[in-house]
Amino acid sequence: MTRTTLTRSASPQIRLARSASYPNPAYRSASTHSIAMDAERDESEVRLSFELAGLSSADVDVTVEKNVLTVTAEVPERQSDARVIAAERKTGTLRRQLVLGEELDGSSVEAAMSNGVLTLTVAVAEKAKPFSVTIADTPDGDSALPVEASESAEDN
Repeated sequence: MTRTTLTRSASPQIRLARSASYPNPAYRSASTHSIAMDAERDESEVRLSFELAGLSSADVDVTVEKNVLTVTAEVPERQSDARVIAAERKTGTLRRQLVLGEELDGSSVEAAMSNGVLTLTVAVAEKAKPFSVTIADTPDGDSALPVEASESAEDN
């Protein structure tokens, strides 16, 4: 199982950072496989696309707990009376975990599935969106804005 962290880099892009220490390989099940993923970001959202060929939305579970997004899918063993000469497609449990950084709103995940591709849309948190700062004009010759006394200063 691969755990990926979505964090905000110095640029306004979201980058993926893999954690080498999680999970401990000793706890990894031999039948658990990772899910291939693409990630894109614009100013308002992150779109995650997971490749789940041959599965329907009923076969997939998406959860968010403590800002960790988990995608899990069960791929049944293929049954055949014929002698198998090659079996390269994964079966068993597919799982991918993503740590959603503070810049993403984990409570606003939307999911859609089409042609074996699960697309999750996660909104960028308001505090992480770009914004403009208004510059106040000051009277001529006055280079500093007046400072008002705070409540704690008035109490003393």
